[in-house]
Amino acid sequence: MPAAAVTWWTSSTSLRRKQSYTNQSSGLANPDTHCGETGACMAYFWHEVVMMMVMIMMNKVVVCMRVCMYSNSSGSNSSSSSIVVVAVAATAVDAVPTMLIETEEEIEEEEEEEEEEEEEKEEEEEEKEEEERKKERKKQKRKRMRRKRKWKTIN
Repeated sequence: MPAAAVTWWTSSTSLRRKQSYTNQSSGLANPDTHCGETGACMAYFWHEVVMMMVMIMMNKVVVCMRVCMYSNSSGSNSSSSSIVVVAVAATAVDAVPTMLIETEEEIEEEEEEEEEEEEEKEEEEEEKEEEERKKERKKQKRKRMRRKRKWKTIN
């Protein structure tokens, strides 16, 4: 496959200049395939930035590290250099409002769990009520037995 030219705009200090870099067979994959696993082109980097923002909105801790290696297309391969792009974003659990899009399966699972919890609570309440009834029956039985004893001693 011939070398594919990747063109993007970068900002350096206060001036913007157009830079064109060539994807050499020495290490970079085709940018159409999202730069593969060895590095990241600018398009892939911005894709990762967007994904990182989505993860932040989902209250996850995100650590994203991308290495973008390129060689200058202005001529010789001896003037090759590399850019290391490190993006780290960490958020507390309640720092950003949650914006989750839940699937139907997740919603159903949550509803089932809530129903199970409610059933367990109801069962516990029924058990407590049954224990209270048993205690009350025992008390009533003791009272009756005491009355019988009294009547026997009187008669």
